[in-house]
Amino acid sequence: MGNKKATCLLLVASAASSFVVSGFVSSPQFGSKTTGKITHPTLPFVGVPRSLTTGDDLDETAPTEFDIHELMDEEPPKDISQIEKTWRYAKKPLISIGGKGFSPTHGNSLRQLLDAHTVVKVKFNTKNDTLEECFQKLRDLAVEAGADEEMELIKIRDSEKVILFGKPGTMERIKSGEFPPKPKPWIPKPKEDRIPKEDRKEE
Repeated sequence: MGNKKATCLLLVASAASSFVVSGFVSSPQFGSKTTGKITHPTLPFVGVPRSLTTGDDLDETAPTEFDIHELMDEEPPKDISQIEKTWRYAKKPLISIGGKGFSPTHGNSLRQLLDAHTVVKVKFNTKNDTLEECFQKLRDLAVEAGADEEMELIKIRDSEKVILFGKPGTMERIKSGEFPPKPKPWIPKPKEDRIPKEDRKEE
């Protein structure tokens, strides 16, 4: 009778070890995430055996860690380009052209704003014109109002129906890194009512 019990225990132990080796069972990690007390085992996910999907050997399991960019077959994002920095530098559209179309006032406004800001975003809600056609029409109106003919198209964003206009030479400054200007470091202003430490009186 004793030999039979010993044989059964050996069989059970052998079966358990084979499951551990094949990747179906992992060592439990005890502990509560909130209280730190030993409450229940937390079994980490070890993946589905490849044999269930690919027919490979059982000792190879799917990876438990991965890079989302590898799954999407793309490279991790790098530093944003100077063009994108310039796009973000112009916070919002300063001119909006709706369904009524273009007017000389729009061209004059663009001329003045370019003189003041170097780059200007313009939003278009016209019905039949493409954004490229919108650029040409507004550019012509601005030239008639006195703007330079070499006005530049810096960037078009179709999803927002916005064009970024630039003064002549702006694109060259962007490529060289000269534009947009780097933000000035923040320096806290001194408080006028601040009492010097040596002049403070103990209460």
